[in-house]
Amino acid sequence: MIQVKVGLYILQIDLGDRLLPAFQTRSNIPYSDVNLLTHAAHPPRWGPDSSVSEVTTIQLEFRDLSYTTSNNKYKVNSFMSPLMFRI
Repeated sequence: MIQVKVGLYILQIDLGDRLLPAFQTRSNIPYSDVNLLTHAAHPPRWGPDSSVSEVTTIQLEFRDLSYTTSNNKYKVNSFMSPLMFRI
């Protein structure tokens, strides 16, 4: 059972690292499409932005990933800057 937990731990870190490029955008809104092999991220083909549900879901998932791995880089990179919401 311990080997399974270690294996899943390694896989979740690997997947989280592969998805981090989705957050490297000028708008701070993450891209919805990421090539897991090349780590290249781009906006969805149907429009320039991701949907609200995609953005909030991935933020919650990355917050939990930071909690389970004890590494804040996932949480810090996934949450949009509060400055973005200033009027």
